[in-house]
Amino acid sequence: MSSMIPAHRRMCAMIPSSKFDAFGTRGRDDLVDWIATSIGVCVEFARLPLCSLPQLPNLLHDIQFKIASETCSCGIGKCLVQCDDCTAYKTSCAECFIGAHRTLPFHWARVWDEEQCFFVRQDISRLRPEGYAHQLGHHGAPCLNPASKNNILFQAIDTNGVHETKFRFCGCGDVDRVDQLMQEGLFPATVERPTMAFTFSVLKQFHIHHLESKESAYDFIGALRRLTDNAFAHEVANPYSQFRPVMRIYRVITATKRLGQVHEIDRLLCNRPVGNLMVYCPSCPELGLNMEVGWERTPPEFCHLNQTQDMADGNHHANKFAKNADPDDVSLFAGKAYFPDEVEYQQYLRDVNRRPAPPEEKTACAHLNAVNKQNRKKFKNMDITGIINIQCPHVFIKSSVDLQLGEKFSNTDYALAHSIRQHRSQGDTGVDSEFLRSLDHLLSYDISCAYWVNIVDRFRVNFPDLVSDIERIRWLIPLVHVQNHKDNCMYRFASAYIVNAGHFHGETAEHYWAESNQLGAQTRQMNNGHHQDTLIDHHGDWNWKKTAIMATSLYTDITNAKALFIQKLDHFQSLSLIYSDRVAVWNQEDRQRRFLNKKKEIECVYRHNPGKVPSQAAIYQFLLGVEVATEERAASALPKSGDEISGAAFLNEALYIQFLQKKLLSRIDKWRSIQAKVTPQVADDVARQSISGKTTDRPEDVTLFIPSDYETHTLVKLDMVALGRIERQLREGAAFDAIRAVQNIVKTIGALESDKKKNVFGQVSATRARAKVTDAEFRRDLAISNYNASRVAMIALGLPKDDTGFPLLSLHDTFRRPTHLKHRVGDSKTSDGRIWTTGVNAPLDDGWIWRLGTIGKVSEKDLREWAEEGDRVQWFRAEAEMQRWQEEWERKQAEFLRCIRSFGKMSDVWAELSKSSPSKGHASYARKKSAMFARMRQVAQAKFDSAGYANRTLEEGQILADLIKEDRLESFR
Repeated sequence: MSSMIPAHRRMCAMIPSSKFDAFGTRGRDDLVDWIATSIGVCVEFARLPLCSLPQLPNLLHDIQFKIASETCSCGIGKCLVQCDDCTAYKTSCAECFIGAHRTLPFHWARVWDEEQCFFVRQDISRLRPEGYAHQLGHHGAPCLNPASKNNILFQAIDTNGVHETKFRFCGCGDVDRVDQLMQEGLFPATVERPTMAFTFSVLKQFHIHHLESKESAYDFIGALRRLTDNAFAHEVANPYSQFRPVMRIYRVITATKRLGQVHEIDRLLCNRPVGNLMVYCPSCPELGLNMEVGWERTPPEFCHLNQTQDMADGNHHANKFAKNADPDDVSLFAGKAYFPDEVEYQQYLRDVNRRPAPPEEKTACAHLNAVNKQNRKKFKNMDITGIINIQCPHVFIKSSVDLQLGEKFSNTDYALAHSIRQHRSQGDTGVDSEFLRSLDHLLSYDISCAYWVNIVDRFRVNFPDLVSDIERIRWLIPLVHVQNHKDNCMYRFASAYIVNAGHFHGETAEHYWAESNQLGAQTRQMNNGHHQDTLIDHHGDWNWKKTAIMATSLYTDITNAKALFIQKLDHFQSLSLIYSDRVAVWNQEDRQRRFLNKKKEIECVYRHNPGKVPSQAAIYQFLLGVEVATEERAASALPKSGDEISGAAFLNEALYIQFLQKKLLSRIDKWRSIQAKVTPQVADDVARQSISGKTTDRPEDVTLFIPSDYETHTLVKLDMVALGRIERQLREGAAFDAIRAVQNIVKTIGALESDKKKNVFGQVSATRARAKVTDAEFRRDLAISNYNASRVAMIALGLPKDDTGFPLLSLHDTFRRPTHLKHRVGDSKTSDGRIWTTGVNAPLDDGWIWRLGTIGKVSEKDLREWAEEGDRVQWFRAEAEMQRWQEEWERKQAEFLRCIRSFGKMSDVWAELSKSSPSKGHASYARKKSAMFARMRQVAQAKFDSAGYANRTLEEGQILADLIKEDRLESFR
């Protein structure tokens, strides 16, 4: 009976009903449906053993081992042969199988063994007693003039296993064996009388699997041997030793074909090194490929539009053990790809080592390990301890070199030089220094603070032709890495404070390592040539995958950059209104000025002057003093019953009573006598409240019956509209006072927290410091409550609920990035809370908080300087963030246009190559590549248009910088 109940219902029945009580009947039904959905497949399979599960193996056996009939359809042989690889192949005789597979010689035949009564897997060559040989050169048909009378035993490796088969070479014409094999889609293991070959399919399949899943050649060949015979795989021939060199050659041939070197593409792309086998970034500036006409006229303030941004980063997982290597095992790419020529590189290292050692180069940030503290034990028995890459911000690898015992400057120098040499002067073999000098060049490196110091001197000795290019580089440190440097590095090398740097954070250099680290177990066991070829292959594949998704990446980047720029602009303009009385003075300061003070600390507009930060005790005393002064001020303002009372004084007292009702029962009674004279029309309401007795012992619940306690029509009836206008004005002032109070308390909390982390040690001191922070947080929450209470009252008096000048205030709105600390990770994508932009039109001098005398040991001047220093730093940092995102947005427009031009240019180049190709095959491949890049261009243009730039067209004589100028004027109107 229970078997008729659905499985998920049976599962729910086992759950105690008490568990559903909180959800009710509907909750139980929802849970039942959720279980049914989540384990639907499992529930269905759980039912199978009750009915059909035992039938599946039977069906599997019947399908695989069914013999159609005794006699083949040809009427001659018996139906004894099936095909292991064809779909729905009808069982046939051996001759019919051979006839159907003349062009499919690597399909496995399953032959019925009549003595043992089961199928035996065989190669097609064993179907005839005398043997069958696949004929080359005639599409499987017999050759009238075979090269030899005897069939040649051949090992052919395909995607379905290792075949021991037979070939017969064609003797028609003067065609050697290698050509015949290649025409048949077979890659020979040797060029001298080959007896082993790999199908193009198996090479391509391994190539893709290796690039994507990092499957090793050893495991791949092992899988093929098991596909051949899973029970006796150890008896199957092992082609591993032949497969490795074949794959290395296949990689180079494939790269040579795909990158146009077979078509002599260098004659059309004259600004790249001759014979290069690299995938270039389509968005980075490249003369002759993607630069706009007239780009040289770009003003210096827009240099980020034509800017090369590079990143240097080392990785110690791509290492290699020292081995008795074959001296002939060299890279087949021969310095034409990302790694330089090995002979030249080793000679450079020997020359550097022979020279007198320069003064020890130590980074100023002593805790960094990249230069000074490399653990040499982890490099034991290794002659290559890693690699260092130069990459562009789109994570296209530009160059790599091997490292020896850590990350030396000499290694990085060569990698940088190799990347610079990729810009070739047209018609020459040298570097196009004129083009490079006309571009702005940023380079991000995690130890730039030490690396850049003597780089010009090193290049004068080792690469004198590149000195002018090196001198123009502006140096950065990645924004995450710089957090681990001394604070000085933040203000000298962080892109957040570098003009025209955009949002170049430099951390994308790490992205590729997660991919390449998966190769470590393989590459560290290889010889040097094989090691480099493997990495080059993966570098190129990584770059190509980035090319394929470049349009999508740029669409995301440009959309994000624009949104963040608008957000940062709004925040900066709000701060400028708040600090309008000081902005004119601040604007006169030099944003680029950096200097060392007597304590060897960098001073600049983005750094809080540590000398202006009071101690924790002083800050806390200041906060307490504000509260005391508030009470004294309010108490002195209490009007006398016999005096002539104005509406403003009357309501001011009412507001204060609401703030401290718990302590003011007697004061309420005094105020009631005043109320009877000012607003006698509310006497009935006061009497009813008094008679009820509900507030006798709870003065905090007493309703004062001022205008904000009534609805609009009641105010009119009571003739209190004029008094309501006065209350609203006072409420606005109270709201602004509350905002200022919250702002100052939040600054205080930030300073208290910072001091606690920096100077408080021990449990007792930490507890006391935490108590002060908690007390300040309580005061902040109270100020927020005061503001929201004023807002509610103003709404009752006619303020729209959605008024943007007085929005509802929450704790989240009080967030403020600390100005006395350096730029932190993520700061550029966050903004201060609304408390820093709410009520920006309020006059600054309305804040009573600063009109206090000396409090304890902290003077009014000290406190004002402390607060104003934070305001100044906040404003300058907000300006910098706005400018960086503006530059990033503008730069992404330039990159998008360069990407579109790159794809269009490459399409034209391949179309031109198709016209001058030496064969129809070359021409066909060139046309295919041209169509591929044309489609990429269409996709990129469509993405650019959908991002909102469909009308971004340049008139004759215009450059992008002209449109950017118009955008800036529009943004700041």
